This record gives sequence, C-alpha cells and structure tokens, in this order.
Amino acid sequence: MKRPAALFLIGLVLAACSQSTGSAVEAPRPAPEPPPPAALDPVGVFDFQTEAMGSSVTGTFTISGSPGSYSGNASSDIGSFSLREIEVNGQELTFVGDSPEFVVYFVLEFDGDNFTGEWDAEGMTGFISGQKR
Repeated sequence: MKRPAALFLIGLVLAACSQSTGSAVEAPRPAPEPPPPAALDPVGVFDFQTEAMGSSVTGTFTISGSPGSYSGNASSDIGSFSLREIEVNGQELTFVGDSPEFVVYFVLEFDGDNFTGEWDAEGMTGFISGQKR
C-alpha cells in the first residue's frame, strides 16, 4: 500500500511542475547604492590639535556665513588670525589663514564631526586633526 501512495505523490509533483506558467524567475535586484553624504556645513566652532615648530598647538576655528560668503578666524596657543577663501567640496573643507608671519593653507577631510588634514605655511607643513563642537 505504500508504493501506490508514493507513486501518487510523485505524480502530483510532476503535474505541478508541468503546469508552471512558463515565466522566467527574476533574479534578485542588487541593493541600491546609499546616497552620498550631504555637503559639509562649515558654520560653527571647531577644536583642533597640531604641531608647529616642534610644539603641540591646540586651538579653535570659528566659521560663519553662508555658501559663497563664509568668513572666520582661528585662535590658538600661539596666536590668532583671520580665515578667508573658505570652500566646501563634499566632505572637504579648505581655507587660507592670514597669520602675522605667513599665509597658511588648510585642507581638512571630515568624517561626521571629526576631521583630519594638513596645513602648509610657506614650506612648513603639518598634520592637523579635530572635531566640530
């Protein structure tokens, strides 16, 4: 009695397979790419750490304004200076600092509120890091 039941089940499976609609099975779609992060908002106060002339230096950048008309200043253990040519490109922030002794070029790359980057002051260079408050 087991054999006719097994044959009956096999027959049902074959019948179900032969009655398929003939439509192809669609391959799963790849997950969509996540959107790029929103452009950096450079307005605010930023704490930074760097080394200059063999000494550890801490300070702040303060930036205000709106796209195309940002302004700012920097204050540190070794003095203060104004910031100009403040530009945002995605998560990169660049600006120029006019210290009393020389011009300093900054390039900062942000990851959330944290940044790392470099500065160049007439041949002297350094690594800089920090975070937005």
